Amino acid sequence: MASQLGIAGVITGNYRLAVNSGLTTGLSANNPVFSFRWGSTTHKCVIQYLRIGAQVITPFTNANEIALEAILARSFTASDTGGTALTLTGSNGKLTPQSETTRVTDARIATTGTLTAGTRTLDTQGFLIVTGAQTLAAAAAAFTPISNIYDHYQDRYSLVLSQDEGIIVRVPIAQGAGGTVRVTVEIEWAEFNPAAN
Repeated sequence: MASQLGIAGVITGNYRLAVNSGLTTGLSANNPVFSFRWGSTTHKCVIQYLRIGAQVITPFTNANEIALEAILARSFTASDTGGTALTLTGSNGKLTPQSETTRVTDARIATTGTLTAGTRTLDTQGFLIVTGAQTLAAAAAAFTPISNIYDHYQDRYSLVLSQDEGIIVRVPIAQGAGGTVRVTVEIEWAEFNPAAN
């Protein structure tokens, strides 16, 4: 049963993935760097943990703010494209050997540029954001990695994805010139069949 998640139904699997982007450069504002699409007609997806982070690898020519935002996508009927598609077949991502192969429709992360948006409608505001800044020009720049976490707790509602919903991680602030950034995403989820008991 899925009662420990605050939902009704039978859990069919538990999963976790952790991925790095390539060295992104020159990204424009509000474009996606990670995409996670849920299209199952029979199961739902409970997001239990999401961590988004970034590290400047090559300093920007001038001071530059760095940010990532996780935002929910609705009416997600065509996957984003580009980047590197995550391998979701077989045992990939399974936390337990008895888990079924994940029903995630598509998940991918950017290489050097942003992903190309599929068919989806994003919420107006995100549900998780992280910001930092390279405060000096390249010659003297230093940047501490930034990250933020969404974590499910017993006393809060779960983040549940239904058919044609998903999560997009995007850069809300454009990257400046001359720098590269590596994005990190860690995501853990459970899948359940609400019709089963």
